[in-house]
Amino acid sequence: MLLQKFKEGLAWGSGFAIVFFGIGYLVFGVLMSVRFSPGDTVDWDILDSSAEIGPNSVSLSKPFFEYSIDEQIAMSSVIMLVSYEEQPDSSFRARIDEILKESDGSNFQYSEGDEYSAMNMYPEKQTYHGEGAIVFFIGTPPRQKASASYSGDRIMTLGNIPISKLREKIDPSADA
Repeated sequence: MLLQKFKEGLAWGSGFAIVFFGIGYLVFGVLMSVRFSPGDTVDWDILDSSAEIGPNSVSLSKPFFEYSIDEQIAMSSVIMLVSYEEQPDSSFRARIDEILKESDGSNFQYSEGDEYSAMNMYPEKQTYHGEGAIVFFIGTPPRQKASASYSGDRIMTLGNIPISKLREKIDPSADA
């Protein structure tokens, strides 16, 4: 009798789990179809480590963030520093403060002082986004590959390296 009750409970629990996961699968499918409508484009190659970019393409053997800082600098055609400016609607506009590296012939379309709308944001309440970001581009024409937030003079996701040290790494001949 006890074994029979156990089997009935196991059957009921298994049925419940199948229905639960089935409904979850359907809900997830509906939510994803609403999020990505036909005609929307998703730039998947920015996540693909082997993406070829432009006529002078760069092929990476692993994700960009897995390379050392020195390797990231070497393979970047453009590196820039943007700062966030709060707007009346609580959004943040990214303004290019400094282009730290620009390879010859990179055909970079932005200049210092320009807005870089790809880094504009509407941050969630009570979240810290940093004061700005360091943005890495690879290839020609340059394509954004990664960004790292900074606060004060420290780049948080690059080992907390000071911006001044990053400048030295980019151009060792420049005065510190």
